Amino acid sequence: MNKQTGAIFLIAGTCLGSGMMALPLVLSKMGLSFSLLFMVGMWGLMYGAALLTVELNLQAKKSMPIGALAQKFGGATTKLIGTLSLKVLSYALLSAFLYGATSILHELFPALEKDLILIGLGASFMIILSWTTPKIDIINRILFFILLGGLFLLIFLLLGLIEWQSLPVVPITCHSLISWSTFMPVVFTSFGFHGMVHTITAYCDNDKKMLKKAFFWGSLIPAIIYILWTLGVLGAIHSKNPVYYAYMTMGGADVGSLVREIASLTTIPFIKPMIWIGMILKFGLSIIGIGISLRDALSPLLLQRSANLNKWVLSALTILPPICIAKLVPNAFISVLGFAGMILAIIAILLPFYLLKHIDPKTYHLSILKNRFFTGFLAALGLLVILSEILNLVFRA
Repeated sequence: MNKQTGAIFLIAGTCLGSGMMALPLVLSKMGLSFSLLFMVGMWGLMYGAALLTVELNLQAKKSMPIGALAQKFGGATTKLIGTLSLKVLSYALLSAFLYGATSILHELFPALEKDLILIGLGASFMIILSWTTPKIDIINRILFFILLGGLFLLIFLLLGLIEWQSLPVVPITCHSLISWSTFMPVVFTSFGFHGMVHTITAYCDNDKKMLKKAFFWGSLIPAIIYILWTLGVLGAIHSKNPVYYAYMTMGGADVGSLVREIASLTTIPFIKPMIWIGMILKFGLSIIGIGISLRDALSPLLLQRSANLNKWVLSALTILPPICIAKLVPNAFISVLGFAGMILAIIAILLPFYLLKHIDPKTYHLSILKNRFFTGFLAALGLLVILSEILNLVFRA
């Protein structure tokens, strides 16, 4: 496979993560019609947002994380905002993914303590992140193909369980502004991969055509899977266990119970372990994608004394803080993703939008960004995500 294909899988593998659990949990309140339309719109927003940072990397003529781009095109203050935002986002996502994977493994192996599972997972990913990006790419492709095959089989089975005449097409419990604002940052985060734009840019050798295709297909593949998955999960649960579906709409379900419920929907013996393994794999792919990006962003902070020592220090700096967060902030999967959505809106949309204002549009490599309505619309939606999470934080306090 060429680099473009590898980049597509890295992007899709990173994006195809927390949303597998988060989307059914938060979108159950919306009804399927609004949920599906919202996910299509979110894919368009996230692809457009990716082009903003791709353009900045092309303008810089080399791969640079958002903090370095902010310094180059905006100055010291924007560098600080970009660097801190990227680190906070990455650590928040990694902690959520590690906690989600730990919860699923604990449901599968209740005899094992959660702390032991968390430490074991952290050690495994520290080893993986000590490898070079091409080596990690090979592992990512293998895991992605395994996950993709299992997901399509599971989606096919779930769709077959749906009683189509009684689907929850319209919202049941979601009537207030507060209710609607709750899901927006979470869904936004579920479609996120923007922290690794600089890694993909370097991997594709700053090739404009390759990058456009990589980010288009890399974001579209998980969007299609998310749509089919959410339809299958919500439709099948509503058809086979309306009591649990009502429990979901009231916000009572969590990651572990949702996986257990999905596994209970089928009587085929080999499908049940496949579901558990698939859910673990999806978190693994997200941890790898976000971990690579954070590791590369942390790399300039180290002195180049020993490449062998630096790779272990970098992998430790990448994984150890999220392990601590996952241990100290239990049962916070959705809350952490919502907070991450607010930070993601800053580094994926608002900051790149601001930095591009310092560059002559005549020199843009991506012609669509010359359209002020398009970029302004992206910025407005980014602000809406931030306002939604601020509203959520106020009412949760």
